[in-house]
Amino acid sequence: MADSCVVHGNSDMYGIGIRLGFYLQWLASILANFLMIESEIKSARFSLSSYTGAVIIALAVQTARNTATDLDTYIVLLLCFGASYAQIPIFLWRILTCFNADMDPTRWTAAASSTFLSMFSTLVLVAVAVLQYIFWGGLPSETEEGTHVCKEYGFLFVSLSLYSTALKATNLTLSSLLLVISSLGWIQWCCSSRDRGFLKQEKWSLTDWMNRSSRKSTVLIRLRCVVNLVVAIFVIAGTELTITWNRVQDISALDTPGQLISFVLGLVVFSRVIWVYFKNRPPRPHKLFVDNAVSPGPQCGSVPPSYLRVPQDPNSQGPYTVYKESPLSGRQSSPYIPQPPYPPGGYSAYKESPVMSGSTPVVRPRPSEPSVYKEHRFATAPPQQMQPPPIISSGTSYNTAYGIG
Repeated sequence: MADSCVVHGNSDMYGIGIRLGFYLQWLASILANFLMIESEIKSARFSLSSYTGAVIIALAVQTARNTATDLDTYIVLLLCFGASYAQIPIFLWRILTCFNADMDPTRWTAAASSTFLSMFSTLVLVAVAVLQYIFWGGLPSETEEGTHVCKEYGFLFVSLSLYSTALKATNLTLSSLLLVISSLGWIQWCCSSRDRGFLKQEKWSLTDWMNRSSRKSTVLIRLRCVVNLVVAIFVIAGTELTITWNRVQDISALDTPGQLISFVLGLVVFSRVIWVYFKNRPPRPHKLFVDNAVSPGPQCGSVPPSYLRVPQDPNSQGPYTVYKESPLSGRQSSPYIPQPPYPPGGYSAYKESPVMSGSTPVVRPRPSEPSVYKEHRFATAPPQQMQPPPIISSGTSYNTAYGIG
């Protein structure tokens, strides 16, 4: 490309604010899945799908008016279609595992997707794929590129001519593959709604996931997030490199309402994911009560691994050691097990009994709380007083003195 060849970009379609809005919302969706924040997974996904749909409508209007250049359309399609590329490696993984349900990352999710959200995301994907077919199918061949003043480049890990056969074939192939994956997903969903066992798919909410999960499921969720992050890095790099290679100007200012609104929207979605994570994170144990509490030694196996130690309220009067069944153990959560004093009836009501090691701490319940022995069968019995033995006078039999007989 000659040094004097400069392209004036369309900031209303892929300005710096719009691009940052895409990037931040995409990363927010990945982060919400990685941190397993159930309330934010759906919000981030719906926000990204809505944002993509709005940009696609704007692109369709610009194309109908014949005001969008080939380079403008290519950059916008790369932005809108980038998040969908993550489905391809996941689908290849399912093929390698012979569609094993236990090894399918799409079955393990921290938030069950609603029907409306799935339909909306699929419609956006189909709309982008149709625009891809229209764009690449109507693009002139590389031999007809001489009519353009500046040579235009596309991204395929290296800079290629936008009109090259390799770039065109690659994008058409990826669009076709994504349409096939979406079609199979819809067929699977329709069959599962009719209880077709061989294609039935089940997605669990976060509560069910916590009760059924295992180490393998956690690895699969993390694997899916890593794949999405790698795809996001490549798409972001490809978009920015395409802008750099083509020397696109007038798209790096945040001084218009359209750019600021898009940027602030993406920043708010990303910041909210981080804020919700730190807000709902369990507090750290109070140092005083950690030091005074009973610390079971792992070498003696005093506490089963399915129980977690939970600190009591720091405002309480005495040190407590409270055990709670871990939700990752695959069993139903049991009520809190205070130690000591022991619950009524011993530990027979619980699945596992944590054994205390070391000295027994002094337990001083708060005066406002009822005694822990209130429900014990011996605590409600009236006090028994010792009666002196009766005086047996001469001539009185033993049975008569004690009321026997």
